[in-house]
Amino acid sequence: MIVCYQMLMEEPLFNNLRTKEQLGYSISCELRDTFGILGFTISVNTQANKHSADYIDERIEEFLKTFLKFVETLPSEDLKEVRNSIIKLKQSTDLYLREEVTRNWHEIINQEYVFDRRTKEIKFLEEITLKELQTWLEDHLSNGNRTKFRKLSIQ
Repeated sequence: MIVCYQMLMEEPLFNNLRTKEQLGYSISCELRDTFGILGFTISVNTQANKHSADYIDERIEEFLKTFLKFVETLPSEDLKEVRNSIIKLKQSTDLYLREEVTRNWHEIINQEYVFDRRTKEIKFLEEITLKELQTWLEDHLSNGNRTKFRKLSIQ
């Protein structure tokens, strides 16, 4: 589910925080799986003498408020486009043996052994609804209902 948000969020995040507000030279969002704990990261690399860490944190929170409103009004057709793009990426064949080996070794190293993970993820993506995405976002943002909200700010 988080991968949908990442694809929906990347462009507006960059456009808002990097292009319009010029908060930093590198702005990104990404998924994290740290020892089985899933997370979502928004990174802003800025000059220390340009903006304070508190100000950057405030601007990220403000962006997330607008992003929540954006997702609440997102047409289901837009979600279908994003979902289809992610599915196509996951269905793509490995171009090099190294890609397949790396993916499978990752399963072994993490002792998860889900060698058909991409197939399972595709099935999940095909079944996800816009309402489920909206509820997840509402639960996991500081300006939502905060039932599952956790935040770690590293500055």
